Amino acid sequence: MMKTTKISGLKIPVRLVKIMLPVLCLTLLLSCKDDDQPLLETSMLQGKWVEKEPEDLIQFAGTNHTFVFREDSFFIKIESWTDVVEPGDPCEGCPGYGYAKGEYSFDLTTINFEGKIGLDSNFAEPGDSGRVLTYCVTYNYTLKSSSILVLGPELEYESITLVKE
Repeated sequence: MMKTTKISGLKIPVRLVKIMLPVLCLTLLLSCKDDDQPLLETSMLQGKWVEKEPEDLIQFAGTNHTFVFREDSFFIKIESWTDVVEPGDPCEGCPGYGYAKGEYSFDLTTINFEGKIGLDSNFAEPGDSGRVLTYCVTYNYTLKSSSILVLGPELEYESITLVKE
């Protein structure tokens, strides 16, 4: 005769309980949502995001990014700067600005930008360099909150922390 156990007045075979209990536990574990990590949504992303550097980060050169996201397109202003300039250096007179535009897409872990860079400040072609290049960049990202997005979080020194304005 098969061993049974009573659960709420029902007789269930012990073997079935031993099989179903781990399956039920695994299902519950996988269905839990981490409320500390919000999900990125297109509507949340739309608008202007400005890079904020950590105050304790020592830098002698770098770039600062300003992103504007629309439903499926992006515009980026990239400011390049340096504190180390020697007379005759090609970077004399920095900061310099670069502009890019195109389309973006994202999934749960990455955001992909495809478009053109080398545009003028009106995002027309060409900019000061006279050359328009393909802009194709993919970042891993972490969404810290609905107003803080970190691109490239695995490389703290090179990451881009964007704050929504």
